Amino acid sequence: MKYNKNTIYHNRKVDIDISAVEFYARYMKPKILIIGAGFAGVFCAKQLSDQLSDSVEINLVTKSPHFELHANFYKVVTGGSPTQACIPLNTIFKNTHVNVINDTIVNFNAKHNLATGWQGDRYHFDYAVLALGSENAYFGIPGISNYSHSLRTIQEAVKLSRHIHDTLQEKADNNDQGQTQFTIVGAGPTGVELAGELAQHLNTISEEYELDRTKIKIELLEATDKILGMLEVAEAKKVHKRLQRIGVTVHTNVKVEKEQESGLIINGSETKTKTVIWTAGAKANHLYEEWGFQISKDSKIVVSDALQTNDYTNIFIVGDGAQVSGSGTAWHAVDMGIVAAKNIANILSKKPLEYYASKKYPFFLPVGQNWAMAKFEKFTLWGPSGNIARDMHIFQLLTKILPLSQAWAVLQSDKEACITCETYTHKLDQMQLA
Repeated sequence: MKYNKNTIYHNRKVDIDISAVEFYARYMKPKILIIGAGFAGVFCAKQLSDQLSDSVEINLVTKSPHFELHANFYKVVTGGSPTQACIPLNTIFKNTHVNVINDTIVNFNAKHNLATGWQGDRYHFDYAVLALGSENAYFGIPGISNYSHSLRTIQEAVKLSRHIHDTLQEKADNNDQGQTQFTIVGAGPTGVELAGELAQHLNTISEEYELDRTKIKIELLEATDKILGMLEVAEAKKVHKRLQRIGVTVHTNVKVEKEQESGLIINGSETKTKTVIWTAGAKANHLYEEWGFQISKDSKIVVSDALQTNDYTNIFIVGDGAQVSGSGTAWHAVDMGIVAAKNIANILSKKPLEYYASKKYPFFLPVGQNWAMAKFEKFTLWGPSGNIARDMHIFQLLTKILPLSQAWAVLQSDKEACITCETYTHKLDQMQLA
């Protein structure tokens, strides 16, 4: 039997004459659609490729052509090379059976196994893995989403990097002797990492701009009574002291009520600041709710022990959006991606499903240059030794998606970028358009 170009299969025209065997191989393979290329999506795709080879069609759809290493965003903000936080997906999936598709999914029809891209491209699937990640939660505070900076994408990191440069350049050009304040709202890991790195970065660039460093302030605001709520009180205090020592002013029990162009309204009073960086909260990507999935009270997506959605056993939720223990951290996202991939393979081979079980992983927190906390199950490292442990942790993650030499190159690409360089500025523009 021959199938010609007029044949329709799953609403798609077969564009060439092919034999029945070729038709089956090309159009009857189970189709697996992965949406999102964070840790969960990338590791799911790699596991599927390794386990099922070319017996299935694996499509990884993502709006960005690169994998973003969020753990290094704070380095990009302070002038570091974007290459240490931005890895091309084509490099990761070279010589695999994964098709990387750059598109933004705007509609997902679980009932009809169909996703639609922003230009109308249709993606049929037999199994889907949603790894949409999280987004900022603003808690209904007026003005925050309009005026504050964020740190959730590489585009936002490089935009903030440029803003810091422009702010200090303007201050130097105008011989401004007044105070300039950078305000970070939210003293969780992201806020603390950024505050520590920015404090020491400003020591360097204030000299380059011939500015009085004492007139450049970094304020870290926290709504609760201590920073880093996931840590023991003694541990949080040690980090608090480290921040103060390197020039960060920390305020706890602070209620941000509103942001306007001139600054923040805090506890009823206005604080003048040109730069507000929001790191105070996260929630599951809003598309999950728009697409009809069940949302829990903590803004996560309700899933089974096998990471399947309640209504559709062929759809899996992984990463920051899944309501499971450890959701929101890199290693747990990796585990979820792998479990979802194994379960799709198990379904295809009619084997029992594997349940996701949260594991204990070390906790790493850099606080300024060459200083970090590395908390293991039975001991904790502080300072330079903690920083080395963290670097090795990131290297270990990278080696799971890249060859050793390339993983090492990413780890070592810490050379500061020339923010005023025309070539670099052009790259930032292109990155923001990507």
